Amino acid sequence: MRRMVIGLVTLLLLALGGVGAASASVSYAGSWQGVTGQDKVIKFHVSARNKIDTATVTMKVPFQNCSGSTTFTSSADFDPPAAITSAKFRLRLGSNPRVSVTGHFRSATRAAGSMTGTFSDPVTGCQGTKTTSWTAHQGT
Repeated sequence: MRRMVIGLVTLLLLALGGVGAASASVSYAGSWQGVTGQDKVIKFHVSARNKIDTATVTMKVPFQNCSGSTTFTSSADFDPPAAITSAKFRLRLGSNPRVSVTGHFRSATRAAGSMTGTFSDPVTGCQGTKTTSWTAHQGT
């Protein structure tokens, strides 16, 4: 009976990853930089606690009801920092223009996702929305 209990406990510990084993977590900490599908820049920083604390994106949004487009850069310092959950995150930068970014860390050094920018000019009434992809890598 004692051997069976020891065997079951051993089997359970092996299934759970061993005694005192920490769950495997990947650190994404550091500065990240990449390009969008529009050949514009995306940058963000991940803190030592695996949370995004700053981000900067540049995007071109064509007007849907007027001729032309607008290119803008949005930056944000997140307080509290944006959480990374299951290697995924969502960011919102600005209000007008506004950029919503979704991302997924493919590894400790590569990330990708999409972002949607919206802009509305209160003076001219021109407005637009554009979605594009992005990729980034961890740099210095």
